[in-house]
Amino acid sequence: MALVFRALYQFYFDYVEGKKDPRIDHYPLLGSPIKIITVLGLYLYFVSSYGRKFMENRQPFELNKIMTIYNAIQVIINGIYSMVAIHAIFFYYDYSKEWRNYCAPPDYSYTEKGYFEARMTYIYFLFKILDLLDTIFFVLRKRYKQITFLHVYHHLGICFGVWIGVRYCPGGHTGILGLINCIVHTIMYFYYFLTAFKPELKKSLWWKKYITIIQMTQFSFLILHFSIPIIRGNCGYPFFWLMVLVIQNTFMLILFSDFYIRALEI
Repeated sequence: MALVFRALYQFYFDYVEGKKDPRIDHYPLLGSPIKIITVLGLYLYFVSSYGRKFMENRQPFELNKIMTIYNAIQVIINGIYSMVAIHAIFFYYDYSKEWRNYCAPPDYSYTEKGYFEARMTYIYFLFKILDLLDTIFFVLRKRYKQITFLHVYHHLGICFGVWIGVRYCPGGHTGILGLINCIVHTIMYFYYFLTAFKPELKKSLWWKKYITIIQMTQFSFLILHFSIPIIRGNCGYPFFWLMVLVIQNTFMLILFSDFYIRALEI
């Protein structure tokens, strides 16, 4: 038993702590893994247990005004992030060599570009923390049918996944993930904003059904994006994390496809 604890202790300090990016490790919610595990643990406990008990003998909260503001904020911040990322990737910084090689390794340098990638990844991580409010609103409105395995897993998985990314290999080849996801979220939250602002628009907004198709397209592109450096090899981005990203996006594509098919049957 002592050998097991010693091995775990060594693993923690050699890899969990030893491989972290020190440039922004002092930022809120980074540092010790206990912080993010606590946040996600409290989220899961609230949406699966405590929140339902809290609402058991209460009427659903009327949150239209709050949700209108929340969705408007999401549209603004995701839209701004997308524009900044597009400008940086395609105009300000020279990514031409990396894109020709179909791989951009993480930039761990203390240069302007290195810090920019790390901070953009961190900002994207904060967006994923903010996204957790989606499920909180479902609980407070007693919309339990919308709290599916797909919904909860998606929020937990991407939040913890981006935490790993910002802590160990920010930016580089994964930078495009944040850009595409923020574009998709800008569209998605704009729809939510319209329906929260004017609920009567729900039936007239013809493009609602295409939001899931856009999300599936996103996952398909990311599977291809992360598969190319695996197939080509000689890439500076960690092979292990590329494999994890391919598997994760494949799983999400399967889950969203199943959701889409079921929605068509209703």
